[in-house]
Amino acid sequence: MKTQIIFLVEIHFSEWHWHRLGIDTLKARGFDVTILDCTRWIVPDYYETFKSKIFDCPERIEIGSREYLERSILRINTDCIIAFDNLGYNTITSNIRQKVYGEIKALRAVFNLSVLPQPAELNLVDSLRNLTSKTNLPIRAINLLKRLFATRKLGPPDIAMLSGKISDIGVYATAHQKIWCHAFDYDDFLKGNNIESDKEYVDKYAVYLDENIVLGPDSLHCGIKAVTTAEKIYPCLNQFFSEIEAKLGLPVVIAAHPKSNYSADSNVFEGRQIIKGHSAELVRASTLVLGHTSASLNFPMFCRKPILIMTSDDIEKSRLNHYVRARAAETGKEAFNIDQQTWNLNINDILSVDENRYREYLDKYIKTPGSPSKPVWEIFSDYVEENIL
Repeated sequence: MKTQIIFLVEIHFSEWHWHRLGIDTLKARGFDVTILDCTRWIVPDYYETFKSKIFDCPERIEIGSREYLERSILRINTDCIIAFDNLGYNTITSNIRQKVYGEIKALRAVFNLSVLPQPAELNLVDSLRNLTSKTNLPIRAINLLKRLFATRKLGPPDIAMLSGKISDIGVYATAHQKIWCHAFDYDDFLKGNNIESDKEYVDKYAVYLDENIVLGPDSLHCGIKAVTTAEKIYPCLNQFFSEIEAKLGLPVVIAAHPKSNYSADSNVFEGRQIIKGHSAELVRASTLVLGHTSASLNFPMFCRKPILIMTSDDIEKSRLNHYVRARAAETGKEAFNIDQQTWNLNINDILSVDENRYREYLDKYIKTPGSPSKPVWEIFSDYVEENIL
């Protein structure tokens, strides 16, 4: 009988998620895969906003009520079930977990494969910014308490997929079984190593790793306030890009965020080329990488590309401030405030790379030394076949 892999989700499930979760790899390795999409039940308003963007793959089952969950669970007929828990903490998710981990005895799996730099400690101002980053502070406090008690009730996860050295923290450190993999983005790097060259992108340019900073769907899902507005951020970004282009003699290309939705006639980047779905290739063939806090800033770290971290007046007043500072610190450079009218851009400094810092970053955040150099879900499949089945 096949092993059943379940993904419990409460997001608008996209084709990007389908690839990120390795559905094709898991099925090719002989696993049955089911996506229990509980978005409609848990966050109905968010679901209504983004339901037209859902990737309706055959593995996905939409769960809109307790009754439908029970009917869906009854279809699962296998001795070995591994369920990846990507749910928040409230009364509904507690019921879902009881069904999956209590009644059908699925092994609880989690992954910590997108670890990013954070400061060792936050000052009082940063802490207050974090607390007020949501639209409803009382609900945030209640959710934190729910998370604390729910985690204690669940106990340690059965399986944790981990990346760099510091991913083995908190609940992940208590897992009964640990699978040392690497950051999801490292898969794209491995694919690139098997290609002679990224011929489509080989050119001299700087690349901006867009992170949909004004307000992406993930922020709406969490009820997080936008840190800035389009009217404020885009003119400053474009002015800064023009300065970079003048100094380097190179164009700035936009690596669009996977969940962005720039229309064909969108001019938010003042006519600059916007490319979606090829961030790894763009970084690999670039001269300089620009960004704020995006997880895709991992790409230039393992490709040894120069990085320029950007901030703004609004960002410095927001919850993102300490993340930006931490990102810049890892490169050994200061973040540039794009709201300033003049910038002291030292090209030699901007294009320099601190090899020791980059190597340390790889070990801490991306990939533990000695872990297999193969795709994440191949590592997972190997481990399950050798240690669980």
